[in-house]
Amino acid sequence: MNWKPNRWIALALGLFIGLVGFLYVGKWRWAAFYFGLVLLFVVASFFLPIAEWGLPLRIALAIITAIQTFIFAIRYPPTAHRPWYSRWYGIMLIILATITPILLTRVFYEPFYVPGASMEPSYTRGEYILISKSGYGNYRAYGITIYKAEISAPLHHGDVVVFDYPRDPSKTYFKRVIGSPGDTIAYRSKALWINGQPVSQVRQSEQRMDDPEFGSRIYDVYTESFGASRWKIRISQDKPNDDFEITVPPHMYFVMGDNRDNSMDSRHFGFVSEDAIIGKVIYTFHH
Repeated sequence: MNWKPNRWIALALGLFIGLVGFLYVGKWRWAAFYFGLVLLFVVASFFLPIAEWGLPLRIALAIITAIQTFIFAIRYPPTAHRPWYSRWYGIMLIILATITPILLTRVFYEPFYVPGASMEPSYTRGEYILISKSGYGNYRAYGITIYKAEISAPLHHGDVVVFDYPRDPSKTYFKRVIGSPGDTIAYRSKALWINGQPVSQVRQSEQRMDDPEFGSRIYDVYTESFGASRWKIRISQDKPNDDFEITVPPHMYFVMGDNRDNSMDSRHFGFVSEDAIIGKVIYTFHH
């Protein structure tokens, strides 16, 4: 079947869906190159501090792709055979073959960007974390819930979880689990107690930090440990104590940030329901 692509359709597809644009004008090698380029940037952004370049690069790539597909459409021979992958069913088949494994993977594993400093020194602003959703009941991808179930995977003291913010479920937070259902949590002189047992604190160093979010302050860095879990925290010398004692209700968790005096956590927004937990952090992509 002879066929010549419409230049304006090619331009629009190239601008908004580069992969489809190249397939539409019969350039499968360019489509593969485009897909590989996008995939390379996504992977590199996990390990390199290039996330802030994402929007400018996407805009530049969209413009270049649109110009290319427009030119390819103009130069397309009017008597050329129309390849199967440039027809609507071929394009749909390739899109489904590309998206389906990504979608299925994201249902069980999902990367998250660390936007602030509330979990420092364990997690630094700009890093990516990978969470496992298996066993936590919220199986969804790109905002679409695929399956909902009760939590079945155990959470231990010290685990770091991503969850829907209790006051606005459209937002996601990530904090460290300090209290499980039924636990009594006490915070005295910036030291934690869980069910009457002290959480071990070993001072590591003193830091002066000039943070754009929290300003210039002196911090003490400690290693905390409880049971088999160990993690680092940061405590400000300039902030007063904020003591409390509380019992965690059933089906709820008490979470705190590692930047202990600069964290919006359960001390401010209350307990986190097990239904709100999306998954547990299993890997950090350090820059």
